[in-house]
Amino acid sequence: MKELIEKIENWSKERGIDTLSYKEQRYKIMEEFGELFAAYYRSHRPELKDSLGDIVVTLIIYVQQFSKGSRNFFKEFWDVDNGEFVSVQTSLDAIATSTNLIYSGSSGIWILRYVVGDLKHIAKHYNWSLEECVNHAWEEIKDRKGQVVDGKWVKEKDLKKIF
Repeated sequence: MKELIEKIENWSKERGIDTLSYKEQRYKIMEEFGELFAAYYRSHRPELKDSLGDIVVTLIIYVQQFSKGSRNFFKEFWDVDNGEFVSVQTSLDAIATSTNLIYSGSSGIWILRYVVGDLKHIAKHYNWSLEECVNHAWEEIKDRKGQVVDGKWVKEKDLKKIF
């Protein structure tokens, strides 16, 4: 997982995403959380798997932006034990509560440890590892092109919608 996180961080650096405002990244995180909740609600397993990985990618970039590269996502946020798994609903409820703390910025970065733990529980419930989900997301984004527009990175396919 350490190498995968490094690939995502380097991908972000190559595109100039790592220097963008973490405040804008919070919106991207919320978008991905919304997709997770929608996939769960609709019982759509492929989207659920995709959302789990996408959330971790956005969190890796958030930590990178927030700390200006000084925090190590793998060491600080990846290896967390949230205790016993209760249910997917309990993990989703905890994530929903955590979104407010993430949105608050600096006072909320510590909560990412628990969010990652909850995401691991959800993945395990569906017989995936969270690493597998993140790798799936990596395979989708690794060759993605785009550009920074108004302080946000926009995928190449979405640029046509803006201009």
